[in-house]
Amino acid sequence: MITGDHPSTSCEVAQSIGLKSTDSDGVLLLSDDASEWKPLFDSEDYTVSLDWGFEHSDQYTLCVQGKSVEALLEKPDVDLSKITVFSRMSPVHKEDVIKRMVADGKITLMCGDGTNDVGALKTAHVGISLLSSDSGPMSRIRKLQLRDAELHGAAPIAKIGMDASVAAPFTYRGECIKCVPFVLRCGRAVHSVVMMMYKILALNSLLGAFSLSVLTLHGAKFGDFQSAVEAIAVSLIFTAIGRSKPESRLSQFKPVTSIFHWSVQLSLALQLVTHVILLLAGWKLAVSYTTEEPVVDLDSAFEPTLLNSQMFIQTAACHFSAFLANYEGPPSMKPMKANRPLWMGLIAAVSTVLFVASEASPDFNELFSIVRFPDSEGYHRWSMFLVVCHFLLPVFAGRCELLPMSHLRNLLLVASLYELAAFRPGKAYANLDNDFLWIGFIFNSPLTVKICALDSLNPPKIPFRHIVTGDIHWDPSPTDQALILHVYEPSFQEFLRMFSLNIEDWKSIPYDRNYDTFTILYHGHKITLKASAASPIAHQED
Repeated sequence: MITGDHPSTSCEVAQSIGLKSTDSDGVLLLSDDASEWKPLFDSEDYTVSLDWGFEHSDQYTLCVQGKSVEALLEKPDVDLSKITVFSRMSPVHKEDVIKRMVADGKITLMCGDGTNDVGALKTAHVGISLLSSDSGPMSRIRKLQLRDAELHGAAPIAKIGMDASVAAPFTYRGECIKCVPFVLRCGRAVHSVVMMMYKILALNSLLGAFSLSVLTLHGAKFGDFQSAVEAIAVSLIFTAIGRSKPESRLSQFKPVTSIFHWSVQLSLALQLVTHVILLLAGWKLAVSYTTEEPVVDLDSAFEPTLLNSQMFIQTAACHFSAFLANYEGPPSMKPMKANRPLWMGLIAAVSTVLFVASEASPDFNELFSIVRFPDSEGYHRWSMFLVVCHFLLPVFAGRCELLPMSHLRNLLLVASLYELAAFRPGKAYANLDNDFLWIGFIFNSPLTVKICALDSLNPPKIPFRHIVTGDIHWDPSPTDQALILHVYEPSFQEFLRMFSLNIEDWKSIPYDRNYDTFTILYHGHKITLKASAASPIAHQED
């Protein structure tokens, strides 16, 4: 929170909206010279060092005033993201704080509703201005009051948020920040659409270059009507992509940020190789059923031939397949079926290509200058097989970049469930209470691996066979099961250190199939966790 209000007021508001935890140890206010912290509300008068405050920012709420910001920004090692409240801030101070966060590599989003927020809104990566609502009876009463005041000679009052809306790229008609997740979801959806456009254009351009060079030099040509119909269909599908909607929930999986990412390049390469191989196979198929050798005359007029017809059908399948293989979909965008114009357009395009390739209606094929296929069952079978492969194989190749690496890692670990190849306890515990250590396990089916953050006294049990690693959010459901480890350890801090340091020294031992015991090795010490009917799993050290 960056505000011009008093520190006491700011911290009270921060607590009321959830920025400041109610169970925190207190609020620490930074001194004017940015050298030490002192309590804001406590009656005791004590100070702590600057580094100590940042190290314990998870226990205390840190508050900084504008007069100490300049001295604080001069320190290069300060992490401003650990500060919860910035109070008594001038417009210049707000802008300086955002600049420092941007310089530190943070991705910043700023919400503001007034003139004093203009600088910070422009500096942040994402700026959202908040406008007071103009709807409702209270708004109409307010307008009447302002108009009556102006008639009696009062100075006109500027509308709140108008200057901010000019500076910010986004404007929300409201006085709260609930629009932020919506902006993020829309931003990711737009980014996914742009990335999808780049991939489709790149793939179609490469295939077009291959058709105009290699295939043309080998006797294949396309007619004007064929090219026009295909171009119109592709343009309509591109237009329908713009109607894609963002997902209703913000996902933890972030989309790829660059077209040059290795996964995107790998996906495009696999799709391109697949299409080129199938096109060459179709060219050989058509040539093998042609009695005359293809005549290569670049200046000659278009004449329908078996080679031209086969190459046109397969090229059209390539272009429409690019949309099926590269549509982003969840988790950033809604599924393709939710975009009805796109879904129906692709169904119509794919159905038309398959209908033409099957030669179900020779008269319909003549509209596209498609000649009759040879009366050979082998040609029909192979021609249809190549067209179907154009639609299916690139779809599998295009999905390789949509699987997060964390999911791929979890899939590899789930494949060896009975050996528990890895266990990352440094990221496991979620809550500490006396001698209890609440441990979170990742579980569920391989494609929906999730983490279980235990914070209740009576959670259900989880089978050990589903323990793997990762950092994925847990959405509890009645069927989910979890397990509590009750740690009996004289030196709890020493045991906790075992979960934080030298994680590579941990090795797993296959556990009993009845899921009652689980044994691990740490520095040569065997630790067995055993369940009992009367208590949670007890800790024993051999």
